[in-house]
Amino acid sequence: MKKHLTISWDGIPDATGYLFSFAKSLACAVKNSPWSEYAEDIVATSGFAFRMWVNTDLCPSATSMWDFNKQKTWVKKGGLLCDYVGRYWGQEHIEKERHLEAIKNIKSSIDNGISAISWDIAVPEWGLITGYDDDIQMFYTLAIDAKKSRSHKPLL
Repeated sequence: MKKHLTISWDGIPDATGYLFSFAKSLACAVKNSPWSEYAEDIVATSGFAFRMWVNTDLCPSATSMWDFNKQKTWVKKGGLLCDYVGRYWGQEHIEKERHLEAIKNIKSSIDNGISAISWDIAVPEWGLITGYDDDIQMFYTLAIDAKKSRSHKPLL
């Protein structure tokens, strides 16, 4: 099976060019979903939109060091339901299990017309998985620094 959503960064405001890649990816996923009218609201209610102005000494990726396991709860508090799968350092024993769970969740989301947010899409930042092709075992992705989707990450 092959499924690919047509998604771009068009319509996702980023006046300074420094909107945190998770917030920008979340806004893009929502903007290109059945709930597009909430795209800007989810960034504002998440608090991610304001992270650059807390301390001028922070680098743009300073918020990369947070409790990734709480992302599902934080997004839910913004009014959206989501799935989340993570595997961290020292958890190699569950890598295959988490990998398969993530693929299942990603494909389910895409089948429902919603791109999936994922870490390390082309650059070490958040981006979107916009489709998949089972025949060639690849995901289609939209990197934070790209204009359009391209085939990138292998499924297995």
